[in-house]
Formats: sequence, structure tokens, C-alpha cells
Amino acid sequence: MIIYLEPSALFKCYWEEEGSANVEWVLAQLDEHDKGETSIWTLLEITRGFIKRANLGEISYDEAGDAVNFFLADMRDLERKKKIKIIGITKGIVNRALVIMRGRNLYAADSTHVATASNTNADVMLVDDRHFEKFYEIEDVKVLNVADDAFRDLFAEIKGRSKKF
Repeated sequence: MIIYLEPSALFKCYWEEEGSANVEWVLAQLDEHDKGETSIWTLLEITRGFIKRANLGEISYDEAGDAVNFFLADMRDLERKKKIKIIGITKGIVNRALVIMRGRNLYAADSTHVATASNTNADVMLVDDRHFEKFYEIEDVKVLNVADDAFRDLFAEIKGRSKKF
């Protein structure tokens, strides 16, 4: 099964919020059968998330810098261990994102993540972003909110239906 980690969900591994335990639970299961993917754009969005927390006074700028360094090192480690594949953004993904953005009224970054997930034939895209609330499926990719009370049951159901096992 291919599991696409959209930044709002992946951020929860590095910033404790509702749904964090679910993302950590999924990451712990990644192996040769259940593969994690995300876009290179995710690195920018999560880095921005830490800087935003510093701007809001929730953490110091030094803490934000440390968090960014930890996050980037962890992503390199997860990629080295083949638990997460970081997908580059191609012209084809951008063109597909343009169509999705116009047809679904999503932001550019959100459209880019959907296009990337769809382009890699992901089975599910994990999110915690209100912009995806209206979608159960988009571009043939199931959308699952990590803060959903029934997350683990829904994830197991999608995993059971996956044809990429």
C-alpha cells in the first residue's frame, strides 16, 4: 500500500496535536508492503510550520531552528531506511495540480500534494487540513483525516482494499 503523507498530517510527528499518535502509528508500520511518500514541498511547509510557531511566540526561534534541523535529519533518515520516499515536483505534477486546483477550488500547495499522491498511485493521503474536509476521495486517492476518531478502523479498511499489496 502507498501512503501519502500530506504536511498537515506529517507535522504531527514533530508537534504534538490531536492525531499525532495516529501518524506515529502509521510511520511505525512502514515497510516493503506499506510505503510512505511525500512531496519535496512538504519539507518547505513543515519548516514554515515551525517558523510560524516561533512567530506566534509558542516556541523560541532557537527552538524552531532546532526543530527544523531535527525534522530534516529525520526525513533523511526515514528516506535512507526506505520508509518514506520524497517525491520531486515535475512539470507534469504542476500541470496536473493546475487542473485539480481549478476543478476542486484547492490552494496551490494542496493541489500539488493531491497531484503528487495521484501521480504515484497512492492508496490513501493522510491529512489534517480543513481544505480536505469535503473530500473522501480525490483523484482516485482516498483522503483520511488523522484526527478522525475512527482513523485506525478506516485506515485498516483502506489497507484491506488496497490492490498494491
